[in-house]
Amino acid sequence: MSSTKEAPLAPSQRTKLPVSVSPFSLFPSPSTTPGSGGSASGCVHLAAIKHQGVSVPGQLARPASLLLDKFREYVRCILGNNARGHFPPLTSGHTKDTELDDRKKRKMSQLELDIEWVQSIPFPGCKICGDNGFGRLHACLHCSFIGCAKHKHMNAHLLDTTNTHCFAVDYQHASIFCIKCNDYIWDLDFERVLAGERVRMDALVSKVKDSTIKRSKNVEWTPSLEEAMKIQKYSTPTRQCSGLRGLSNMGSTCFMNVVLQCLIHNPLLRVHFLSDKHNAGLCRIKKSGGKCCMACEMDSLFTNFYSGETVPYSPSNFLYVTWMSNAALARYAQQDAHEFFIAVLNEIHSNCSQANAKENTNCRCIIHQTFQGYLQSDVTCSQCKNVTTAKDPYLDLSLNIKAAPPNAAGSRKKGGGGTPNLNASSLVGEASCTLLECLERNFAAETLTHYQCGNPGCAKSSESVKHVTIKNLPPVLAFQLKRFEHSGQGSKVDTHVQIPAELDMTRFTTRSVQARMEEKSTGSLKVPNLNAASGGVSGNISTFDTFNDSVPEFRYSLFGVVNHQGSLETGHYTAYVKSRGDWFLFDDHTVTLATQRDVLASKVYMCFYVRENFCFSPSNDPGSDIHVAAAVGKV
Repeated sequence: MSSTKEAPLAPSQRTKLPVSVSPFSLFPSPSTTPGSGGSASGCVHLAAIKHQGVSVPGQLARPASLLLDKFREYVRCILGNNARGHFPPLTSGHTKDTELDDRKKRKMSQLELDIEWVQSIPFPGCKICGDNGFGRLHACLHCSFIGCAKHKHMNAHLLDTTNTHCFAVDYQHASIFCIKCNDYIWDLDFERVLAGERVRMDALVSKVKDSTIKRSKNVEWTPSLEEAMKIQKYSTPTRQCSGLRGLSNMGSTCFMNVVLQCLIHNPLLRVHFLSDKHNAGLCRIKKSGGKCCMACEMDSLFTNFYSGETVPYSPSNFLYVTWMSNAALARYAQQDAHEFFIAVLNEIHSNCSQANAKENTNCRCIIHQTFQGYLQSDVTCSQCKNVTTAKDPYLDLSLNIKAAPPNAAGSRKKGGGGTPNLNASSLVGEASCTLLECLERNFAAETLTHYQCGNPGCAKSSESVKHVTIKNLPPVLAFQLKRFEHSGQGSKVDTHVQIPAELDMTRFTTRSVQARMEEKSTGSLKVPNLNAASGGVSGNISTFDTFNDSVPEFRYSLFGVVNHQGSLETGHYTAYVKSRGDWFLFDDHTVTLATQRDVLASKVYMCFYVRENFCFSPSNDPGSDIHVAAAVGKV
């Protein structure tokens, strides 16, 4: 592109026509509007050309007349190209490439000639880069040069010939651009030409729609091989915002990639960030001078993933913010995916919660609305039967895996990022178990010895029984399987855990456990009305089948799985994510289609479930976009 600079304006002209910042501004400046200074031209440069050497008022100079004729020619081409779709091909025995003699032309009506002319208008293109319209084409009013504004080829042409070529017409809107004003301009004479040509083209379109000229019928058209190749070459494919995009491994960062894929395909987080609930321009952290906001980076991640691009994305800024917010993760080394997951949730909560919010119990940030639930711990004294109850929040559930005693040595290292070593001696465990078995073990009753009762009338140290149940279930339920043992020198539990595609959590809820305990002690069971917000119960039966009496509110569907292959020393993370009903395997930058059988047979380290039916709707409150009925999550 030429480096020629714009010719400076005279001081008097500078006061009248301030130069716009953009070389191709979409909006004319106030000085270029009709009536500016009482002149019929909003540009002093065009006005000077129009009246140069003219003594008769109202008469245009020769250069201005040439500009006007050139403008009229371009306007006819612009309007003709825009209206081309209204003109079907004629069924005459000729084509646009066939020369017609005068005798045949006289037989054709004037309307047919006009249609023939419109259909013969060539499509414009930039003479430098060949852009055919997507780069905002402009045509020089002094010559036949056509250039694009996207790559500034027209700008360069006008700057190279600024002493003789000053004006160009926008090939889409027929607006006039002046290189000396560096802006679009308004002129009464040119506007009259444009208005007249528009009336002429509208009249032609009306005649075509109402005429009785014989036209070809709409028939099925099969392109030839040459035509098909041209269609494929010059067509712009529709961009699909599917969110299926790989993440580049920036050096042992597979632990980050798999967690980000599961967060990106989380339906609640997707709605929150894509509906602009967290706006980087309004972020209180950025406004207060802070440089690192993980919520802003998550918003940027969603924007890039759903932009329609399919090439792998490098989340370098997200990694930088992670390092700045968590010193333990600030290095290119193997890390634990679960540790990274918790760090991200805590940091986004810190960025999205109110500045004066100190208690997580009342926090309405997107993280707590999506992942937070409550566990209830009931400790029953064996002496006085006093029950001590406590509630604890959780963002995910960490489950022990049934495994054989460790029989191999190995040092504990978190997660992956290196090459899998499937033959390492640190892999221990039984053949397989199920996720439901892990849940049963983790929520089984526990006997406590030397328990100090809190009842003032008892206050004895005795045995007690502790029951941990789920008081509240979140919309998205996250599980971590404890595959890394800390005892001794450390080991990895390589037991295969079978996970279900659908999970019913009813049996682990507080009401279900209390109902079974009441049945065991009295032989009669009161069935809880799980849909009652007040927590009341109704009905009496002698048996309780948690499978047959489960309610839909506590059923979950699998949508994300994080896998770890390898040993403690070296390993690698991959992820399965469900998108639009199909499963996909994400291995850093590679994305491949998978089956549900592949997912359920994988070596699960973390898994994510979403509740099948919960009340969800966007809200105008930027701090809250999830409305879940109280009775739905309260169990």
